[in-house]
Amino acid sequence: DLFSHPRYDLGFLVSSRGCPYKCAYCSQRMMTGTTYRYKSAQRVIQELDVLINKYNRRIVTFYDDNFCIKKRRVLELCDLIVDANFHKRCKFLLQTRADNFPEDLAPILAESGFTMVGFGMETGSDRIANLIGKGETVQQHLDAVELAKRYNMQVMLYMINGLPTETKKDRYKSFEIIMKTRPHAPKFNN
Repeated sequence: DLFSHPRYDLGFLVSSRGCPYKCAYCSQRMMTGTTYRYKSAQRVIQELDVLINKYNRRIVTFYDDNFCIKKRRVLELCDLIVDANFHKRCKFLLQTRADNFPEDLAPILAESGFTMVGFGMETGSDRIANLIGKGETVQQHLDAVELAKRYNMQVMLYMINGLPTETKKDRYKSFEIIMKTRPHAPKFNN
C-alpha cells in the first residue's frame, strides 16, 4: 500500500528463501545456510492477487533464490495461477538452477504465464564450475536454455568474471556461450 505511485510499476514477489546447494561464491549461504523455506501456493496466490488486481501489475518477477527446487510446490502454484486466470493478465519471471528445470516442468510453467527464466550459469568452463562447487555442467545449462526457448521463454544467463584461476581462455568460453545461445539478457558480474 506504500507503492501506489505510478513510478513503482514493477511487481516483485519472494515465494521462497534459501538454497540447499553449496556453491562457493554464493552470499545467500551466509544468510540462510543451506536451509530452504517457502510460502504455500495459496499464500503466493494471495500476494499475486494484490499485485495483479489491486496494483494492476502486468509483470511479476519471482526473486526466489531457486524457484523450481520443489517441483510439487511449483506445479501446485501453476495450477492455482491458471485457476485464477492470472496467466492471462500477467507475465511471470523466475530464476532457478538448470538442473532444477526438467523437461516436464517447462511447458507447465510456460502455460502458466512464465515468460522468462534466469539461470546462474556463472561460467562457460566446466573446470571453473567444478572449482566453485557449482554442481552443474555447462551442457546442463545449454540444455536448459534450449528447453526454455522451445517453450518460447526468454532466457537470462547470470555469469561471473574473475573467478579463481580463471584464464583468458575461460572468459572467452563464457563469451562464446553467450554468443551461441543468444540469451535475452546476459548479465556479467565481477
